[in-house]
Amino acid sequence: MTLDQIHSSCYSGVSLQMPRMRLRKLTHFGMIKARRVYTEARQIYLLAKAGYAYLEDLGHSMELGYLPEIDLRVFEHDKAVTDLRLALQAAGIETWKSERELRRDRPGSRVPDAIFDLDGLSVALEFENADKGAERYRKIFLDHLDHPTAAHVLYVLRAPDKLKSLPPLLEGLQGKRLGLDVGRISFALERNVLERRLQAPAINLKSGAITIADLSVKTRRPQ
Repeated sequence: MTLDQIHSSCYSGVSLQMPRMRLRKLTHFGMIKARRVYTEARQIYLLAKAGYAYLEDLGHSMELGYLPEIDLRVFEHDKAVTDLRLALQAAGIETWKSERELRRDRPGSRVPDAIFDLDGLSVALEFENADKGAERYRKIFLDHLDHPTAAHVLYVLRAPDKLKSLPPLLEGLQGKRLGLDVGRISFALERNVLERRLQAPAINLKSGAITIADLSVKTRRPQ
């Protein structure tokens, strides 16, 4: 996590000096470690081996395994997912399962970036900050629809042009296979989610222009 993320999640309402002091002490005692990432002006913090062992002794490691270093290949993506998590949790989302938790529970399976609960509706979060190509997106959409991990899928997109190109790709799948419920997938922009949280606008092929808060009402399938 970045210093700002730690400040937002654990020290909201106080100055940055407090988390800085705590992080300095935890680093001194070998519980966490700081690393430099070329895209960040400040250091990034992660658990050190002693910190993970301490959580393991308390039964709080969640059996996720110790990560010795930052994976620079996915750092920007994972940082963005954490920002989205903090924004949604600040808006009232409580239940959240990370990608690592999902991989622990479903080894070898393709999993979303997270699953969270929205008023009783399970929502799989997919964050996109790179171009996968049209054919790969079609395969991912079909995988979500044929082998769902949650009742709904929310695609959060960094690039505005993806908000124009991905919904038509999804809509085009209806012509290839009958019975696809394309209304189970919605799209929103990253910047809108960070700024407006659950009131961020989203696009759903069945319900049209909605907000993320509307997902639990307008896109819920009949029981």
